[in-house]
Amino acid sequence: MLNIKNEVLVRVYAVAALVVLVAIVILGRLYQISIVQAADWKAKADSLYVKLVDAPSQRGNILADDGSLLATSLPFFDVHWDAKAEGLTDEIFNQTAVDSLAWLLSTYIDQQYTPGAYRDWLMALRNAP
Repeated sequence: MLNIKNEVLVRVYAVAALVVLVAIVILGRLYQISIVQAADWKAKADSLYVKLVDAPSQRGNILADDGSLLATSLPFFDVHWDAKAEGLTDEIFNQTAVDSLAWLLSTYIDQQYTPGAYRDWLMALRNAP
């Protein structure tokens, strides 16, 4: 029985020695990479950085690898406005919304019409049946 215990004990010591040996090899490799070869790895890391460059591109086009057009979008859109929305009370519409909206429409949409003309048109839309 003592012989079996010694045999098991020898195997346990052998496994423990193997684990310690692997740990020493790992620590040695870690030392070699982080201390001895540090300059080489730092130079390699510096060369692998990605440099971001702004590339001017045309908006709205999606191109394939060969440069052919896959999809495009046109900068046209329709804006709809509900002049009789419940949240837009007469008080809000008459005091703030109509004047500002008329001025913005005359400035940015169609400069042929004055803010007063837009205001009259918006009021007519609001009062239409």
